[in-house]
Amino acid sequence: MQKIIIYKDKITLNQWESDKNDWVENDIKTLGGPITKHFSTYVLIKDDVTVEDFFNHLEYYEKDIDYCFSGYNNDVPLRLFLDEMRQEIEDDKKGDFSDVELIWQGEILNNTFCLFGHVLAFLSDKKIEEVGEDNNVPHDISLLPINCWKDCLFYANEVVLINNLGTVEELTDDLVFEGYHYWTLFDVISKFIAAISLNGTPEERNKLASQIVNKQYDVKEVAKNPDQANYWLTILESELEELKISSSNAIESEEYERAEVLKKDMESLESEIKILKEEVKKYKINK
Repeated sequence: MQKIIIYKDKITLNQWESDKNDWVENDIKTLGGPITKHFSTYVLIKDDVTVEDFFNHLEYYEKDIDYCFSGYNNDVPLRLFLDEMRQEIEDDKKGDFSDVELIWQGEILNNTFCLFGHVLAFLSDKKIEEVGEDNNVPHDISLLPINCWKDCLFYANEVVLINNLGTVEELTDDLVFEGYHYWTLFDVISKFIAAISLNGTPEERNKLASQIVNKQYDVKEVAKNPDQANYWLTILESELEELKISSSNAIESEEYERAEVLKKDMESLESEIKILKEEVKKYKINK
């Protein structure tokens, strides 16, 4: 199979050459033409390639990347992320993550199939030891400064799990397929660019991350942006679900005072979710 191979220091095209009766690898820089001619080709990323290596490859095609992926980059030029990648990082943030993976996720809802690509960062063994196994969960890179994870190994995971979620009226979560799905060069670049620019420029992303940590945000402003509104609703609803579980555990262990505190926290969070949903609805109507 013809494929693009990403090395630390080059990107090659492995293709069949009939005159040599063999598969031959050539650096794509020597083949001429824009990078777009390779977009539909299947990708293999070598095991020692890091995020920084991949960024360096993108930098060579910076103008093409900004132009071809203008629908994915939230109008944020690649240069801003390249500059951030090369900034020094605080010592206490080094080594938190070991690898970054492109992940496929498939869903069937109301008999409609959707395939999503995600970019997730996985904690290093050292960090897992520090935070505990219970907190060993993949991190969405869209809120993380790039210089925090630039040294991570970069993988494209071809495993795809497809879950049938049933219908909106009657949700389920049944695994119906497990298999493999290749990543093309277009898939790899588009999902990566979309993930790093999801929350705008590095400055805008850092501001949002700070707001999330401190739970400070302008409801009316968030309601104007569907992506931001959905982001906040996901976070708030996740927190509410955790509170419900904690409350149930407190009641089972007869910790009634703690259960009462958790109940008040849940009521406050439910009110916050309701207000945000009402503002989103109000903005849609006025718009």
